[in-house]
Amino acid sequence: MKKGRSYIQETLSAYDESAEHLGLRYSQADPDKMFSSFKKQFPTLNALAVMDGIGRDSEWLAQCGFQVDAFDGSNELLVQAEKYGYQHPNVHRYQDIAPDMPVTSAAKKKYDVILMSACIFFLDQEDRYKLMTNIRDFSKPGTVIYLNLRHGPPSPGQGKFFNVNSEEIIRYSQRELLHLQTESTKKDSLGRSDIWWENYILKVPETHEAGLNIFRKDIIQANKFSTYKIALAYIITEISNNAPEFLQRIDDAYISIPLGIITQEWIKIYHSLSSFQLPQMKGNYSDDYKVTAPFSHDVLAEDFEEFYSSGSLVNTHDAEALIKILRYAKKKIIEQPVEYTRRNNNKRRKIYNYVSPQTYPLKIKSAEDLNRAFGYLCIRDDMIEAAQNHHGLISAGIVQEWGEFCTQLGQDRDSDLTVKKALGLTM
Repeated sequence: MKKGRSYIQETLSAYDESAEHLGLRYSQADPDKMFSSFKKQFPTLNALAVMDGIGRDSEWLAQCGFQVDAFDGSNELLVQAEKYGYQHPNVHRYQDIAPDMPVTSAAKKKYDVILMSACIFFLDQEDRYKLMTNIRDFSKPGTVIYLNLRHGPPSPGQGKFFNVNSEEIIRYSQRELLHLQTESTKKDSLGRSDIWWENYILKVPETHEAGLNIFRKDIIQANKFSTYKIALAYIITEISNNAPEFLQRIDDAYISIPLGIITQEWIKIYHSLSSFQLPQMKGNYSDDYKVTAPFSHDVLAEDFEEFYSSGSLVNTHDAEALIKILRYAKKKIIEQPVEYTRRNNNKRRKIYNYVSPQTYPLKIKSAEDLNRAFGYLCIRDDMIEAAQNHHGLISAGIVQEWGEFCTQLGQDRDSDLTVKKALGLTM
């Protein structure tokens, strides 16, 4: 012990000698009364138990210290909670029906923990999507979500089960921009030898929630006529993460990227997609138009690749044709995704703003000239910051949605893999 601190040893020795007597005295004090004012300052952690059945799981959450909202669609199961003594004062039980959950939605609460045990497989695929989207809306930064999948024959008296596999859970996590924290398998806790479980823990990112929600709600999950919205978002995400030197802050809310850079990436992507013959838009068009319309029938891929690698243009007919294609793509970008990507489909709340060039170079001979000639796209800074800090999560969500959209158009089950190949994300 440090010199001069012998008094500490004297105090400890006194307590050692009186430990039994003091233990009896101290154990009679109630910490709940002693620290009542301190307890009032504790953060309140909220939990939601989805399709909670007889209330076993919500009771456990309350014992862990949560204030719990717990619902089930079966009123008779809620009655059973009282029968089995699940009456913790910190549990609010009520009837509500998934996937819409109108009662829960009306409360507009956000939860720290969401428990979905033995429930998601009672819903068909469309309703599972609705459930996961609603659950994500009940979350806040850092929320932890648990769900599991049951495998094996259905049990009597439990209604219809739907087959749900791990790939679907991965797609859900990507579409909702959630981290898949853990994945494990376990035997049945009731000892049924023909039943086993897969367990998943998902987590909402702890930062940049505003920007992530723009990507999630207004781009990935928004209604689409074509892949233009997700293409532009993908390009912005990649530039923000891989080429931050092109970013320039405009004001407190917006950051600009040269539209010339965006246009070049646009053409590269859609040229690659066209080589795989993947439809990229809805509507009564020929398959050829659906595939090639995003960038024009006149693409000179070889010349574009040469320019992209060298950063300079020669004054030839091919160079002029290339500039024409770039201008066509610029027009397409401004008229479609820039104009129609809005906050929650609100016509007045645009996400992007196009700023036209103040001066035009007389001749375009370099990449710098090209950027000056095409103006700038101003993007909300919370989107840029989210793209830089959660690049992998956002990119995976966009690519997954891109593949699903192309699958719906072409009925090709391998569209998601083909999109990854076209974007150079897999061999």
